[in-house]
Amino acid sequence: MSEDRNEELQPERPRRQYDTGRDWVPDYMRRCGVCGVEEDVLVVTEWTRGLCRRCLPRAVENRVLSDIRRRQMIAPRDKVGVAVSGGKDSATLLAVLANLRRRKPFTLAAVHVDMGLGDFSHQSRQAVENLCRRYAIRLIVEPVEEYGVRAEPTGPWPVCAVCGGLRRAIFPRVARRENFDVFATGHTLEDMLQTMLKQLMSGKDFCPKPVLPATPYDPKKIKPLYFVPERVTAAYADICGLEYAADTCPHFPPDTHRFKDVFEHLERLAPMAKIQVLTNLGRLMKAPPVAERPYACEDCGEASRRPLCPLCMLRRIQAGENLQVPGEGL
Repeated sequence: MSEDRNEELQPERPRRQYDTGRDWVPDYMRRCGVCGVEEDVLVVTEWTRGLCRRCLPRAVENRVLSDIRRRQMIAPRDKVGVAVSGGKDSATLLAVLANLRRRKPFTLAAVHVDMGLGDFSHQSRQAVENLCRRYAIRLIVEPVEEYGVRAEPTGPWPVCAVCGGLRRAIFPRVARRENFDVFATGHTLEDMLQTMLKQLMSGKDFCPKPVLPATPYDPKKIKPLYFVPERVTAAYADICGLEYAADTCPHFPPDTHRFKDVFEHLERLAPMAKIQVLTNLGRLMKAPPVAERPYACEDCGEASRRPLCPLCMLRRIQAGENLQVPGEGL
């Protein structure tokens, strides 16, 4: 199906008038840094430039492609899996990588974990299916119910911890089954900064990196949006008419991302501060250690840090077994 035909199938969205709220930026950032127009420009202080609606998608793709090449995230003919939740960030990542296939040949597949959370999960899955259909990308859907587990509070873990544990357990299994060379996630600049701050406050000296090498358990992991602000992914999704789940997960705690406000304030005081903090902390802090998995899970045989892997431990607890749970996370 041609690109023109794909665009015709997308519902028309109202144009968003960008209100940057950033009166303190220099005048040159109020013009598009590519074509020079001064109307409908998104001020991206993190990149010290403005971008109009027409130029922003290509600028984002160029930035991601530059990071992919500089950090050797993807090699020619790599088989790349992408975690796609149905939100704007992962939708933007999938669309960007789909467009970059013409400039850097690799194969692409999307992986969606269906958490079974009613209307929200249905909306998310539908958005992912439509997005993959638009870009002709193979979609792999993994319903958690097929693993005998449910996304609900379990033992000492709230539902968000259970969801995170399920994704971390399921994605590597899919990656090995599908023989992915690389697995990509849609973490953005603010996601990384928030994680770094939490690590520092916990007294830990390691932080997430844009590239993690393959291990005996996982393929290479990459974060192509590592230096892309969330406002930019939202603008990219809006301009390109990407379908994504507009609703927030009903279990999402409203204060989960409160640390992001710290970096928004810092960016207001010093443009480019986010990028500078991320870059310099990334140099000073170590990559996360590779956790050894000395056990073969008693139930499924998966390599695990404990006698039971997280999936099987959750399944047993949710079935009513009285297990001694570890003091650490899933």
